[in-house]
Amino acid sequence: MSEIFYKSDFPSAIGRLFYIWSEDGSINFLVNDGKNFESFLESLKRKFPRCAVVEMRSDKIENEVTRYLEKKSHGINIRPVFVNGNSLERKIWEAAMTVPYGKVASYKELAAMAGYPNAWRAAGTAVGHNPVMLIVPCHRIIKSDGSIGRFGGGEKVKEFLLNLEQKN
Repeated sequence: MSEIFYKSDFPSAIGRLFYIWSEDGSINFLVNDGKNFESFLESLKRKFPRCAVVEMRSDKIENEVTRYLEKKSHGINIRPVFVNGNSLERKIWEAAMTVPYGKVASYKELAAMAGYPNAWRAAGTAVGHNPVMLIVPCHRIIKSDGSIGRFGGGEKVKEFLLNLEQKN
């Protein structure tokens, strides 16, 4: 793991997005909450005490996210590298990445997809800790009764993203 991380932010259709990426172009963090971003930066520095965090934009990340939010693409082609999260969370995030564009899965279905069929509550918690919104499309995970459930980026953003993917 590189000990040089880059950070930046940019305006988007869902508000200002904050992100952290690595030299290899992978993304480590993407949120629309500045407080959550600062908290992640602090945890990153604790985990990698000798790391450098440099202010630098990634045109690739910003263009990929913007194209997705403008409905010019059905996904974001950037590899996430999870620097935080336990093994269950990482399996849940990886399973969430398999839910196709325009489709949804319940927390219960997601838990089963990740190999933990009885851990739907843990799946919900893991989705809530998703460090790379949009890349790990946790907005596609809903309650078994069909209601949208909670979302780290806010329920209005989740509704926006679900509607974005449903319109042709």
